[in-house]
Amino acid sequence: MANVNNNYQPQVKLDDGRIVNGDLIKGIRGLKNALNADEDLEMQRMYPEGYMFLNVIYSLACCNLLEGDKSAEIVKEGLTEIQKAWQKISDSRGRAPFSEELSPPFGSFYKGWSTYLLGRKLNLEAEHQRDEKEVAQFRYQCEEISKAIQEKVYPVSYYGGAWPADVLVSVASLSLHDKIFETKYNQTIHGWLDKVKTIRCQWADSACRTAIRW
Repeated sequence: MANVNNNYQPQVKLDDGRIVNGDLIKGIRGLKNALNADEDLEMQRMYPEGYMFLNVIYSLACCNLLEGDKSAEIVKEGLTEIQKAWQKISDSRGRAPFSEELSPPFGSFYKGWSTYLLGRKLNLEAEHQRDEKEVAQFRYQCEEISKAIQEKVYPVSYYGGAWPADVLVSVASLSLHDKIFETKYNQTIHGWLDKVKTIRCQWADSACRTAIRW
């Protein structure tokens, strides 16, 4: 990692006063070409989250690019690509590998990443540009997440399987809600963090006592 940090020199140029990372744009367009060639379907054959994950990574990379590059051409292309990816993620094929019977519905992986992406998309758009149905869906999904993390610190992603990283993205979605709209989930977020700290301390204490016995 140190070698990468020292030697990586991205292709950066000034364009009309803007700093443009050529490597980032090349990478994003490479992913665009892959998705146009249905590589997300190939990824799905390799592992259960493949279809959704490739579309999420691609669209979030577009979000990152648009936050730093405000040129009309880049913004137009980026928003179009984010919308396409979001539609793929939110349709029946995107949800298919995940169970609606979980809490939150479709599990923490799907609910967390899909909500976070939708929030990033809304945050890029001016208020008058936002689709009212997407705003309502984002708010509703945040409510589902809030309910789930108050019931259980680490809601499952699949039956019998819970991953803290998935839940962290879910909680980040709540924080994003409060950035875009009114402050609503601050208490829920801090309550969840307190529970995580308690679990971590209990685990550390248990590990310490086990080591002492040995």
